[in-house]
Amino acid sequence: MNRFFVENTDEISGEDAHHIKNVLRLKEGDGIICIKNKKEFLCNIDKFEKNSIILRVGEALGTKISEEKPEITLMQGLPKGDKLEFIIEKAVETGVYEVIPLKLSRSISKVSDKDVEKKLIRWGKISKSAAQQSNGLFIPRVTEPKTIKQLDFSKYDLKIICYEDEKKTRLKDILKKHKSPKSIAIIIGPEGGISKEEIEFLTKNGFSPASLGERILRTETAGIYGMASINYHYS
Repeated sequence: MNRFFVENTDEISGEDAHHIKNVLRLKEGDGIICIKNKKEFLCNIDKFEKNSIILRVGEALGTKISEEKPEITLMQGLPKGDKLEFIIEKAVETGVYEVIPLKLSRSISKVSDKDVEKKLIRWGKISKSAAQQSNGLFIPRVTEPKTIKQLDFSKYDLKIICYEDEKKTRLKDILKKHKSPKSIAIIIGPEGGISKEEIEFLTKNGFSPASLGERILRTETAGIYGMASINYHYS
């Protein structure tokens, strides 16, 4: 059944209303699932207005969020082209809590100040769509790009850098030492990787370098691999 994040469980407007009416071509009486405040409600389409859809609210389906799983923030070094859109989509599908694009020294891609607002709108739509598709109960936030010196390190119980030059400590070794962190930050470098100066700064601020294995993963693969490994470990 199609799922939609809503502000009110008795009405849908805007792009979602257009999508329901003109793309999905649902009819009066058809059912959808509305998500509000991390809870699902079974609703039926009552009638179509010009710019909105009136709903009949049915039973509450409760919540499926596990309180035991940590909130994972993916800090992704800005990649080239549109790769970040793919990364956001897949990170949301694998259960990310927040995505922070990072302006690292080896990031080739740059987001100008005049483009930030448009990018945030675009990234927010991708996050919303992926959350609806993947049974998410909230829309993960995607922030404006930040430098590592703009990060608030105090927010996280566990801080990890995925680093290709780390030869001793694997990601699973770090996870085994932390049984129940409530919040995790994981940093992925851009195509050129993370500089030694950045690694030194981050380790001084509590981040642990970790290897993802023998293979060198693309930047758009590494975050998804890391997210999946963390979710599997704490499942």
